[in-house]
Amino acid sequence: MKDPALSRFDETISRVDRLERLRYPEGLSSYSFQFGLRGPFGPTSGTHAPPRHRQFELAVNDVDEFVAAIFAKASLNPQFFTTGLRAEALQFLRRDNPTGIW
Repeated sequence: MKDPALSRFDETISRVDRLERLRYPEGLSSYSFQFGLRGPFGPTSGTHAPPRHRQFELAVNDVDEFVAAIFAKASLNPQFFTTGLRAEALQFLRRDNPTGIW
């Protein structure tokens, strides 16, 4: 059943799905792709040369917000899942994360 509260993540889910297809291409003997993560500080600017290989871009904050929504919908405490993580891992989860769930 489609949840209207989660519809805003359709594009994020589509981009993550594209990563799966890029990461595990079937039927190709060789390939290359470019992977970029866009941080929380706004869109990229400037001119770029036309791509010579597959490109993939994913906004990290969109994934952070999607994960927070999953925890909220499932009524789970995300901090429970971080109990075994080292301090460095927690630092990376919290860095520039707009959700505050960690």
